[in-house]
Amino acid sequence: VSIPRGGDKLCAILQAAMSGNGGVATLIVDDVLTTGRSMEEARAKLIVEGTDQATIVGFVVFARGPLPSWVRAIFVEGS
Repeated sequence: VSIPRGGDKLCAILQAAMSGNGGVATLIVDDVLTTGRSMEEARAKLIVEGTDQATIVGFVVFARGPLPSWVRAIFVEGS
């Protein structure tokens, strides 16, 4: 699952990479995380729709703010 526009291209690349993984996780992907609100909203929606929250993984390229424990970033501001 991608956050529209910024995360769409990255999501497509990650989905292709996961295709051999058996689909163990549900990815929420975005390019930049600032407050984390969009990621949390996307996660909450998936949980309401029945996705097991333990299988949801967030992924961003760049984090400007604190990362929720379930989100990973390639680059983190100040690191």
